[in-house]
Amino acid sequence: MRGYRVPPPITSATIERFYDLLNDARKPLILMGGGSVPNNAHDVIVKLAEAWNLPIATTMTAKGAISDTHPHAVGMLGTIGRRSAVWAYQQCDLLIAFGCRFAERMTGTPPDFQQGRHIIHIDIDEVELGKNTQPSLEIRGDSKQVATALLRHLPPDFARERFQSWVSQCATATGFCHRCVPHPDDGGMNPKRIMDMINQRRRSDEIVVTGAGEHESFAAHFLLHHRPRTFL
Repeated sequence: MRGYRVPPPITSATIERFYDLLNDARKPLILMGGGSVPNNAHDVIVKLAEAWNLPIATTMTAKGAISDTHPHAVGMLGTIGRRSAVWAYQQCDLLIAFGCRFAERMTGTPPDFQQGRHIIHIDIDEVELGKNTQPSLEIRGDSKQVATALLRHLPPDFARERFQSWVSQCATATGFCHRCVPHPDDGGMNPKRIMDMINQRRRSDEIVVTGAGEHESFAAHFLLHHRPRTFL
């Protein structure tokens, strides 16, 4: 493609810097954006989360990249996201973002969004790096290739158990959030009740397509997805 430059391979110095930031963090959070899906990077990123023992949030375009019932999943992050994901972001001191452009529905006011935490931004499009945030580490590359390299070079002495308390806190918040918007059982209709009924009836491989509007927000917020490419 005219104007496109093939990303260079990730270097050992970049991998070392990445793990320095991760080892210094107490509450890291992984964020999967829409760029994690077309190349099936989500499979490797979920393996990374399990190897590192870290929670994962997604953007709207990556919904389903990790099952909403996975023990490490905290839900969709953003201004219409799940309270559990927003809470996890507010608590985290390091955000590891794969294939995410940090659009305004994600960040709100960018300086406030970034305050108090480091960001590692991994994206194949160099224009997105540093555009809406100021990352502590920018990695330009294919998200699957970068994730594979990070998994391959996982330090043998990596202490994944030190994040167990953090993962448990996020799991508790997520469990609460699945029940956090009650609706009256009066026989009437409201958005959450409709989405709950769809959740009870749809198969995991069935695709949900929305238009643009409040119904899109309700569907993104309340529908549970277990596979990528099932929410359009």
